[in-house]
Amino acid sequence: MTVERYLLLDANLLAGYYAPQTLTCDNAEETRSRIETVVESIRCGCSPHLRLLVPEICVAETQTVLSKHANPKWKGAVRKKDDTKSIHGKSYASLQEKMTADLHGGNLIESIPLQRYHLLAKHLITPIDHQTHIVPRQKGQRPRELGGTDQLICGMAFWLHRFLGPERMVVITADYRMARVLEKARKLKASQLENWGVQEAAKQAFAATVSHASFPHVIYLPKATAKQLQAWFGCWPLPLKKARAAPSEEPPTKQHIETMVALYKAMGTGRDKLPYSPKLRELARQFADATGRHLSDKQFWEVLIKRLKAGDGKTKPTKEATQ
Repeated sequence: MTVERYLLLDANLLAGYYAPQTLTCDNAEETRSRIETVVESIRCGCSPHLRLLVPEICVAETQTVLSKHANPKWKGAVRKKDDTKSIHGKSYASLQEKMTADLHGGNLIESIPLQRYHLLAKHLITPIDHQTHIVPRQKGQRPRELGGTDQLICGMAFWLHRFLGPERMVVITADYRMARVLEKARKLKASQLENWGVQEAAKQAFAATVSHASFPHVIYLPKATAKQLQAWFGCWPLPLKKARAAPSEEPPTKQHIETMVALYKAMGTGRDKLPYSPKLRELARQFADATGRHLSDKQFWEVLIKRLKAGDGKTKPTKEATQ
């Protein structure tokens, strides 16, 4: 049995999915392809065991990123036509509409509101962040710590990991610092937890002790190996197309035919145009979802047109067909 797994994305990957040109990280081109594969595989229903989670604060941050790259005034003297990360007006409106639809009701992405315990868990992450020393890549740069938002994301991940279990939740990020901090947390010794004040913070916040296993797993998407991705996702690359069920050889029942008519009327496409429209395939898919009977596009059309030509094609669908 496949284990259901929860993927917590941060803002850089969420924005990078909707507007790939805005994602700047190690191995950027490959990372853009990877996050697109993950999201689209879940969207098309090929990976039903995976669920996408995003902190609400990251949703707001993503909207700001998209808006910034769509509004040239936010970028000073850089002309929009010279900016490789720019988002043009029509594209911006389309991206906003797509993201709203994906988030509405958790259709594709479930946004997680910030809670008190996420704030408390942040205090466990802060000392680990302070002890994680990364040499700056450019000479003269100062080492940076995680920002407040990133520490809150890690705190939320800690809390979700505590309830969902160690094998069901993983943080996926393109932020190198965040990945290093969470990786370090997973390797801490008991003495380090005590000396750095992590254990004391856990006792004050949750009246409990913690160990290295209390912290969530993390995937640094730009440099993750195929073996790591396969271990968490079940396979890699993830499938992007469902295997089509074999068409049914048994003729549809009268009730099935009435369901066809009801679906056809709801779609609102004239029957003369339907055979040449992609909506025919959509109707066949809807029919399969509603009845469990799989017909090829040709079979579906032959049965439907026969029923419509028999008359009574403009009446309301039967009670059975609408149930």
